Amino acid sequence: LTSIATEAGGELWSPDGKTILFTSDVYPECDGLPAAESACNAKTLEERKNSKVKAQIFTHLLYRHWNAYKEGTRTHLFVVPVDACLGVAGEGKNDRPALDRTADGGCLYRDLTPGDYDAPVFSLGGQDNYAFSPDGQEICYTSNHEKNPAASTNNDLWIVSIRVGAEESSAQVLAKTKNITADNPASDSTPLYSPDGRYLAYRAQQRPGYESDRFRLMLYDRKTGEKKDPMPDFDHWVGTYTWAGDSETIYFSAEHLRHSLIYAVGPISGGHPQVRTIVGGYNDDVMVAPDGKKLIFSRMSLKAPNEIYTADATAEGCPARTGSVDKGHENCSLSKDQALTHINDPLLSQISWSEDEAFSFTGAHGDWVEGTLVKPPNFDASKKYPVKFLIHGGPQGAWGDDWSYRWNAELFAAD
Repeated sequence: LTSIATEAGGELWSPDGKTILFTSDVYPECDGLPAAESACNAKTLEERKNSKVKAQIFTHLLYRHWNAYKEGTRTHLFVVPVDACLGVAGEGKNDRPALDRTADGGCLYRDLTPGDYDAPVFSLGGQDNYAFSPDGQEICYTSNHEKNPAASTNNDLWIVSIRVGAEESSAQVLAKTKNITADNPASDSTPLYSPDGRYLAYRAQQRPGYESDRFRLMLYDRKTGEKKDPMPDFDHWVGTYTWAGDSETIYFSAEHLRHSLIYAVGPISGGHPQVRTIVGGYNDDVMVAPDGKKLIFSRMSLKAPNEIYTADATAEGCPARTGSVDKGHENCSLSKDQALTHINDPLLSQISWSEDEAFSFTGAHGDWVEGTLVKPPNFDASKKYPVKFLIHGGPQGAWGDDWSYRWNAELFAAD
């Protein structure tokens, strides 16, 4: 992809291995046919780099995220056919189909998300905001097309065939793109197709403009267009999630008290899917092993950064945790045998860790509030110690039994 104007990132292979989906920042005014769009982006980038004027003019929000200026660009999703780029054995690059070549014979990428919009939307981490269908012929992505996205949480899910764009203008591509969540004025994000292709799972909020609204797990039936919440009585914020290979179970993380548990919901095709607690502790990034019997996930605590763990996908309980999580699970203990990686063990074994415990109190409006007490290393109950009271985040963020390189409770207690 030597002809791409800016750095490519977020690469994702199609399930059939024939196409690569990737993100890149582009200048929205360069929308057009693929070859012309490529040339325009390269030309604009070169002109701005060589210009003696370095001042920037901003006409709308957002013009910066954290410490990075947008500089007049938008993030778009591109596809590139692998076979067309590699060519056929024994043939040169100029033997590729004309639609898959740039003017210099390079590999032509196609913009599937043209327009003055970001696709996918800006994110501080978590699950991808775009996905391939199982047959590799369609993508679903998250984008906000509001006139003032800086004041809106109305992210929507859009689907488009990867076959559009070769000979079509940007307007034609957008005309063939379908918004499947237009009926929800709040956020819809993180799409993921079921392995059998019947459903699109995603996370949705209900209150427009409220970033801290609870994320619910939703299912979109690709045949009927029906959308439903498979667990309407589940009152926790759904985090990252994944499908089981049989398309009947979804495993997901959700914060509960000071932890982030892994749950399972299914059978999806049944009338009343059941929710089960699978793994306690502070976990995320859950995946299912190919045989469907094991879960692979990341796990951390106040005393340890992330390591990779495994647990039985069919069990109900907490085989890899510390701390009290759910009622009835208080006696579960952490088994190091379930850790697949031990990268941090040599360093962590040299540190004298502080003890931590949960406590609770009544808030200003009578709300139940939970906190964590972290004692200094080598704590002596006969001595007095100064208290540091840490309040950060909320309601979107909360202190828990989790590791942080920036807000590390153990380091605060040791200071």
